[in-house]
Amino acid sequence: MKIIQLEYFCAVCRYHSITQAAQKLYVTQPAISNAIRELEKEFSVNLFTRTRNHMSLTPEGEVFYQKASQLLDTINQTSSELYDLGRQIAPVRIGIPPLLSTVFFPDMLISFQKTHPEIPVQLYEYGSIRAARLVSEDTLDLALVNMNFYEIEQLNYHQILSDQIVFCVSPEHPLAKEKRYP
Repeated sequence: MKIIQLEYFCAVCRYHSITQAAQKLYVTQPAISNAIRELEKEFSVNLFTRTRNHMSLTPEGEVFYQKASQLLDTINQTSSELYDLGRQIAPVRIGIPPLLSTVFFPDMLISFQKTHPEIPVQLYEYGSIRAARLVSEDTLDLALVNMNFYEIEQLNYHQILSDQIVFCVSPEHPLAKEKRYP
C-alpha cells in the first residue's frame, strides 16, 4: 500500500467518479484506476460497486475509506510534528515534471545542496498544472513548470529557462523542403 494509492482512492470516494478525481488531481484516469485495482488486489477486496457513470463504496470500501482518511491525516500531522522536533528545518517541497527531473534539474539541485547543505529538499514528480495548483494550495513550496498554461499569472514566478522546441522529418518527407511550417 502506497500513500499515493490512498490519496487517489480517497479522491474517488469524495467525487464518486474516477474521471472527476483525475481532473481534480491532474492525473490520468488510468493512474487512478490502476492504484485502486492494486489496492483491491493487495487486500483481496472489492472497494467499489461500479455502474456506468457512478462508483459507490462497498461495505468493505466504507471501512477502508475511514481507515485511509485517518492514515492520511496522521501522516500529514506526524510530518509536521517531526519537522518541529529539535527545530529541524522543514524540507523545501519542489514539484517537477518527470522529464525535467532527469534532464537539467540534477545539476541545479547539486549546486543548491553545496551552497545550502543544511536545507533538505523533497522532490515530487507532477505535471505543470498539478504542481502549480499544489503550490497555490501550499502543499508544495515551489514548482518548476511549463509557463504555457492558463493560471501562471496567479502565481509569483521567475523564468529560469527558455527553450525552443523543434520537430524533425526525414530528408524524403514532403515537409522537408518547407522553410516554415504553419
